Amino acid sequence: MDHTQNSRKQTSQSGKNGAKPTKDCRVCNRRRIKCDRSTPCCKKCTSRNLACPGYGVILNWEWGLASRGKLAGKTVPSVRPASTSADQVTEDPPSPSTASEAWTASKSPSLQLPSPMPIVPPLNGSDSQTCTEKRVVHSSSFAYQPLADTGLASISSFAGDVLQETTARRLFHHYGQTIAASMVWVDGPENQWRTTMMSMALQSTPLLLSILAFAAEHLSSATLSSCAALKKDLTMRAKNYGDSALSLLTSDMRSAAIMSESLIATEEGLIPHNEVANSVLASMLILCNMETVRPDSRLWRVHLDAARTVANLQTHTAGSPKDETFKFLAEQLFIFDVFACTTSFVKIDDHELLAEDNNSIFTEFLRLIKWVTWLERQAADGRLPIPGGRVSSSSLRGKFEKARERTLASCSKTTFTTPAEREQFLGVVESFHHAGLLYSYRCLLVPDSEGAIQQSRSALFQSLDLVQSDHPAFAQNVVWPLFIAGTEAQSEDSTRIIVEQKLKRAMKRTGFSNCEVALQFLRTLWIARDEGHSLNSGQDSTGNAGAGRDINWIQCARHWTSCGKQFLVY
Repeated sequence: MDHTQNSRKQTSQSGKNGAKPTKDCRVCNRRRIKCDRSTPCCKKCTSRNLACPGYGVILNWEWGLASRGKLAGKTVPSVRPASTSADQVTEDPPSPSTASEAWTASKSPSLQLPSPMPIVPPLNGSDSQTCTEKRVVHSSSFAYQPLADTGLASISSFAGDVLQETTARRLFHHYGQTIAASMVWVDGPENQWRTTMMSMALQSTPLLLSILAFAAEHLSSATLSSCAALKKDLTMRAKNYGDSALSLLTSDMRSAAIMSESLIATEEGLIPHNEVANSVLASMLILCNMETVRPDSRLWRVHLDAARTVANLQTHTAGSPKDETFKFLAEQLFIFDVFACTTSFVKIDDHELLAEDNNSIFTEFLRLIKWVTWLERQAADGRLPIPGGRVSSSSLRGKFEKARERTLASCSKTTFTTPAEREQFLGVVESFHHAGLLYSYRCLLVPDSEGAIQQSRSALFQSLDLVQSDHPAFAQNVVWPLFIAGTEAQSEDSTRIIVEQKLKRAMKRTGFSNCEVALQFLRTLWIARDEGHSLNSGQDSTGNAGAGRDINWIQCARHWTSCGKQFLVY
């Protein structure tokens, strides 16, 4: 709740009614001077360029969690004027009752949400739109169709209170319009990061707070440093929303872990076990992705481990129904997990979260990449011999060609707005095909694969030339193929410059900066290869400066991880 705004709203109302405030403003009171009680702001404050808070109710806890009383469990109370005349205009529209209603309400003219939208009123009279970079602004390429209204009774009282605040509702809108669009391979009306997540958030306090934290963090990273007040406010909101979500998640995770019954007792009554588990898993996935906004955060590992625990518990709980919501969440966890394991060397989860009949876009590619990563980790730990002797170059090509065919078949039903957009997506598919092959050759040390490596390398760069890394619909899909291309880039051509420029454009477009560390790794790898450094010593023992060209990036990444320099390409 914007307390200052609420206070000034009440002051404005008192001024309209002709009643002079009966108490001094808080600033004059704190300065121990007599307030002239002018409306809407006192002259003592305005003469010294101070922000007059007005004369309304002052609330002392904005981010704390009330532990008792009528507001127990709430972070923001709902304070309304005692009376409102018919001619007064209400600034905040009624609280939405469903995710679709929240989506529609957030786009209503009364909110006046430009793109990018301001989160607070204009600073110093200037348009706050100038404070936000253009990098995270893109609209969906489809006409969003609202879901059927389930009625006002379906929304939890907490969600209603939080979304009464204009800023919170705008953050909710930003998640639905911008963030959700960048969380899928191809955006569309069935995007469950929008439909499922936003509907669940209206029934789940931790998930709602997690989404608001994600949106605030995302917008904060896109806010220009010159707009310090706006950036500080968004950063504070992200932290407080996130801390509150984690506090509530601790209790929910404990309930999901120790309760084997089909119903769990909560303050709201008996809730099905799978709904609690889905809420926790969804919240952890949101927080996990939120940590990829900043380049220096490593907390995604913590959230990833927690999400794994909840998903595995749900998978192995006897009699626990695997509803469509859990299948969606498990698929998103699988995608994040596969990419995380390729560069972070975290323990690979052996549990199969995906349903056998899952034929989503890129599922076959990701299953292959997980299998290759598992073989490499087993060989590195000494549990298996080097798998290259058992996997031939031709068999790998056959597996990836089959995965490409299934991917093209699964996206045949996808509707693209223009033929050019379809061509862009086909370029993404080709990029993943050759990037996956190159990754497999390097992981498995396939013998006699140098010719196949050169062929896939050339094809990968040709495919990436066709894809715009800052395309509003596909920028999020090209970072991993671009990273693999960077591991194959040579100093003799311009490929290194191309990879670096495209990665930067993709990060600027999506608003996720986690690949900054990956770029640092690529630069280190390029220098090591150019100078002929070996992995463990400053120079190859033979003194051959060309030996560095044969450095396997997998071994370099493992060395980085052992030194605490972990990075994520996702």
